[in-house]
This record gives sequence, structure tokens and C-alpha cells, in this order.
Amino acid sequence: MGNDCWFQDPMVLPGSFRERVCMSFRLSFLGPPVEPQPRGLELVPETYESLVMEACGILADVGCRALVGGFGDPDWGLDVAYDFSAVMEQMPKVLSGIRAARRVDLDFYSQGVERLLVFEPRGELVEIICVSRTSWTPDPSVEWSSRGEVDRMFTSLAVNFGRAVSAACPLLADIQPIADWAAGRVMDKVMGIYSMDEREAFDAMSRFLWKFAHRAGDDLLTLLGDISLQADGEPTDPAAWTDWLECVRAVKGDGTAKPGGPLS
Repeated sequence: MGNDCWFQDPMVLPGSFRERVCMSFRLSFLGPPVEPQPRGLELVPETYESLVMEACGILADVGCRALVGGFGDPDWGLDVAYDFSAVMEQMPKVLSGIRAARRVDLDFYSQGVERLLVFEPRGELVEIICVSRTSWTPDPSVEWSSRGEVDRMFTSLAVNFGRAVSAACPLLADIQPIADWAAGRVMDKVMGIYSMDEREAFDAMSRFLWKFAHRAGDDLLTLLGDISLQADGEPTDPAAWTDWLECVRAVKGDGTAKPGGPLS
């Protein structure tokens, strides 16, 4: 990164200078170079993590690429099947943290990469700290960007990923959040785009319970474990939040489920 956009502490700079703050870190996703032949599936994934793993394996086979670089290394050399899968597993948490203006970590934990990015909000800016767990040393180890730019980077990543998955494996195209991402709707729990009265909330709860019963049976303890909130504000099972959003959208007229009864 050039000196014209690198500052040790941009928070103390006048606004006209802060507009020049930028980051060299980039994370993007390129779809298949040619239109892929649609793939089939033996089993439909039941959790967000298994969905991402299945999707990344397919995307690697059709020639998709993950482009990651920054902190002195222009190419982190991520493969799609495993390294990028680890990144996408954390996408809901990262988006939620950036939009809520709270610290969030993105762990490139796969062997040979082993780097941690810490996104620390500083007002309208984000401090991005790179920590290496190998002999590689980031230079610089800290970069800055606007929250909007970071949000746009991850939003674009989710959209491109969703569209590539939909093209390569149509059987995954209707599963959330792939369906929303492919349509350009990248939402998270902190956006607060829906409001419900008491009856609508009850309807959404009923749909959510029926949806869980269809997917996992009548094990109440498993359900309570899935929806328990962790220290970072996320449910134990990210798929539980995706299911909840589907139910909320259905109640608010932004879904396909039948009103007033269990989901089919």
C-alpha cells in the first residue's frame, strides 16, 4: 500500500484526509470461467456449514477462484474447496459484526495459511489487524478502511458466491442464504428491516417450530441447543437463524410458505 493512503492513526486526521484512507487487503470470488454443467447431490445439506463445504467442493471442480491478498502479500494462495470454505463458514458472523460496528474476527485457519484478521470499528472507519501464525510476517500488520468499503467487499463476496453456487448446482439454489445472496439480498440479523405485531411474531414462531420438526424431529433439547446465543451474539447453529429469517419473511409476505400453518 502506498504512503498516500497509509496512516498510523487516521482517527486524528481531518475529514478531508480521512477520505483518502484505504486498504490493500482484498477478498473476492470469481465464478466459473465457462457455464458449468449442473451438478447433482446425493444428500441435501442440513446445516449452513455442510452447505458451504458441499458448495465449495463443487465450485472448485468447475474452476471458480478465490482471490485474497494484502498486508504485503498480494496472493494468499487460497484454494476454493477447503481454504475458502473456512472463510465462507464465518460469513454470517463477519457481516453481522461489521454492520453492528463491533469487533469481529475472520480466521483463515487452514493449514499453510493460518492468518487471523481482526476488524475493529473506530467510528466510521475499521482498523484491520493481521496476525500470522506462521513464519510469514505481515507488512504492514495494520490497515484501515471505511466501514462502508468493508461492508461492500463482503457483500459482493456473498453475492458472487451465491450466484456461482446457483449456476453450478441448482439443487442448492433455493436453500438459504444461497437464494438471497444470488438475488443480491445480503442481510443479517442486525439490519432490523422487519417489524411484527404480536400475532405476526406468534405466527413466525409457529412456522419456525414446524420447520425444525420437519428437519430434525421433535427433539426439544436439540432445538434449544441450536438457538442458544453464544458470546458473540450468534446462535449455536447458524442454520437456525437462516430458518428464522425464512419464517419472518413468510409472515411479512416476502416468502413462499403458506400462511397460518406448518411449512410444507
